[in-house]
Amino acid sequence: MAKRGATPDGRVRSHVEEDRWRGSGREAVRRSPARSRGSQDAPTKRQEYVGGAPDAMTPESAVLPDDVLLQICKAAPDAKEVTHEWLADMRYVTRLIKETPERHGSQLGRAMSLLVSLLAQLPQHRLTHLLFGNRGPRLVTIGWLDREAVEQAGKQIVGLIWEDQQPEAVAEAVEAAIARALHVGFLEQQRYDAWRPGMRSGSGWRSALRATPYGARMARMPVEPPLPPPPAPEAQPMVELGRPGERCRVCGQVKKSPTHAQYAVVSALIDAGEDGLTKDALEAVRPSARRILKTLSKDPDWAQVIVMPGQTNGRYRIRA
Repeated sequence: MAKRGATPDGRVRSHVEEDRWRGSGREAVRRSPARSRGSQDAPTKRQEYVGGAPDAMTPESAVLPDDVLLQICKAAPDAKEVTHEWLADMRYVTRLIKETPERHGSQLGRAMSLLVSLLAQLPQHRLTHLLFGNRGPRLVTIGWLDREAVEQAGKQIVGLIWEDQQPEAVAEAVEAAIARALHVGFLEQQRYDAWRPGMRSGSGWRSALRATPYGARMARMPVEPPLPPPPAPEAQPMVELGRPGERCRVCGQVKKSPTHAQYAVVSALIDAGEDGLTKDALEAVRPSARRILKTLSKDPDWAQVIVMPGQTNGRYRIRA
């Protein structure tokens, strides 16, 4: 049996061969006949993990056409990496974006994490660079993607789905979602040197992203329906009289008990509602009703709720 890091003939693997060797088991499973496009066999392990719940795994329920997604991802339809499973996951990315309950919701971070995981499977997105933090021979790194390339793809997908949003809002939402995914551990980031001949020394440093196992798993969890908005608090009346002889509440402030005459006038105005009472109807309750209201209005809280039109045919009201 060959040792880890060595080929069957005993030769030590290079960095690139070692990366490929570590990923070969996963790629072999992904490319196996049971997972090929059009296969009618039992569900794959990933489909079982998702539980068959995401409708986006079928073309009929896709948010964006497959050819548009392939164009954004710069992938050929007949590429060996573009499997039925890969397309199903890409459709699920669009569903996460569409069903994000708010424009900066956590599901957008999940979508960006899954997008990174899927783009990393395409060879055209693999980084060709110097060693992280060092200079030396150029390497091809599997799993890491240029952050600007991820943002570019994410903004195109989100922009096509969020048709009612301005481009600036889409760009801000995608960049914020990637930052949030880094914060919660869905993604990890490294600096790498993308220097090419002809570039100024030190100008080739870029940021690279990679989806973590935790992020890839959380991204494939079923979409949770948005929580219903909390019930609106019941509006409190501006005047709460209570029973005669008890303290009352005006604009939320406790006031001393109104006199019997004050209680009768204010109670009559509350019962009249928005229609209020005319001068004659008000004075039918108490002949001194207008003077009573003027006395109460000396208190600033009472002044906010008592409406005195100041004309003989006007109406007097208590604001609700």
